[in-house]
Amino acid sequence: MKRLHLGLMLLFAACAKPPLDEMKMAEKAVSSARVAEAEVYCKIELHHALSVYNSARQSFAARRFDRAKTYSVLAKEWADSTAVLATRRKAHVQADADNAIQYCENKMAVLQNIISRAETMGIAAQRVNTASVRFSELERQLLEMLDKNREGKYHEVIELSDRLAESVSLATYEMIKLISETRKTIGTGVSLISAGAE
Repeated sequence: MKRLHLGLMLLFAACAKPPLDEMKMAEKAVSSARVAEAEVYCKIELHHALSVYNSARQSFAARRFDRAKTYSVLAKEWADSTAVLATRRKAHVQADADNAIQYCENKMAVLQNIISRAETMGIAAQRVNTASVRFSELERQLLEMLDKNREGKYHEVIELSDRLAESVSLATYEMIKLISETRKTIGTGVSLISAGAE
C-alpha cells in the first residue's frame, strides 16, 4: 500500500506542469529591481529576492515544479517590493543631494557678495584676489557636484557638499574677519584725522 501511495505521488509529481510563467515573471521582477538600482539602495532586500529566485531555479532544474512555483512566486513578490523600495530610497537620496547643492549655492552666493563688498571697500587687492581665486576653485567643486548629480551619483554629491560647505564657511569667515579688521583700521584712521583737525 505504501508503495502504491509513493508511486502515485511520484506519478503526480512527474505530471506536474512546469511553472514557466511564474519563473518568467520572477525573472522579470528581479530584472526590474536591478533596473531600479536595488544593488545601490536595497542590497539586503535584493540579495534575499535573488536567493529565493535561485532556489526556484534549482527546484525547477531538479524537476520539483511545486517548489519551483512556490519559490518563483515568492521571488517575484520580494523583487517587486524591492524595486518599489529602491525607487523610494533613490528619490530620498536624490532630494537630499538637491538640497545639499542648493545649500552650497546659497553659501557661495553669500561668499561672492562678501568678496564684492571687500572690493568696493578698497581692501588690499592682493588679499581680495586670493579670495577670488579661492572662490573660483570652490565654483569648480560646485560644478563637479552638479555633474555628479546629473550622473545620478547622489551619495557622492552629498559627500562633496559637506566638504564644499566647510570650505565656503571658512573662506566666508576669513573675508568677514578681513573686512572687520579693515573697518577698525579705517575707523582708527578717521578718529586720528578728526582728532588732528581739532
